[in-house]
Amino acid sequence: MTGPWGRSAEITAALHRYFPKLRQFLPGQREALEGVLNGRDVIAVLPTGGGKTLVYQLAGLLLEGTTVVATPLIALMQDQVRRLREDSHLPVAALSGSLRGTEREQVLATLAEGSYGFVFSTPEQLSRHDVRAALSGCTVDLFCVDEAHCISEWGYDFRPAYRELAAARQAMGGPPVLALTATAPETVRRDVAVELVLRWSWPVGSTAPTCISRWSVSPIPSAVSASSTRCSGRWRRRRSCTAQPGVSRRRPRSRC
Repeated sequence: MTGPWGRSAEITAALHRYFPKLRQFLPGQREALEGVLNGRDVIAVLPTGGGKTLVYQLAGLLLEGTTVVATPLIALMQDQVRRLREDSHLPVAALSGSLRGTEREQVLATLAEGSYGFVFSTPEQLSRHDVRAALSGCTVDLFCVDEAHCISEWGYDFRPAYRELAAARQAMGGPPVLALTATAPETVRRDVAVELVLRWSWPVGSTAPTCISRWSVSPIPSAVSASSTRCSGRWRRRRSCTAQPGVSRRRPRSRC
């Protein structure tokens, strides 16, 4: 097992190798990377433009198996797939409602063989039996949940399909989870931990329920203990939490 100093040096070397234009990490990026590379579940709250994408890309490049990324934004998914194919030259797949017929069968067969370095998917696709069957046949080293606030009904863009991601993770064999979001007060972070059935998770980034950024890394209660207080304390926590500005995004879901 690589020691903490060796892992830190490895991460720095990988940054310079794969992203030569970047001289250093932004706040929170290194902590999130070290967490998932050491097998921890991580909730990373990084501001828009704070480099969330780099965290799972670099982690996936350092891990040997497949990295699965759940994202609700199909346009962003297509852009990330294009960039990864150009920059890393790794085989990358995208799963959405537009993937059908023979092409879909071929992608799922290749996925089951473990031939993809990265697999991007909408949450809706990860709830399908054929996708989960393919995922169970390969080695998934990391499950990244982008826009993780969508899992919480207290989030500004709640999306019900996110509630199925814990079962999808189980089909993958229970890999470490990297939950990414730009905004998540305590109520939302607890929902993320409970709904994804995170083990000993580490929140990285801004943990304050206000617009003031505060960087920290600290353990939070496990999903089991959080679940026991969730129902009784949710309304009280919601009322006491400072309101945050947000941008509501709407999209047709028929093709997800």
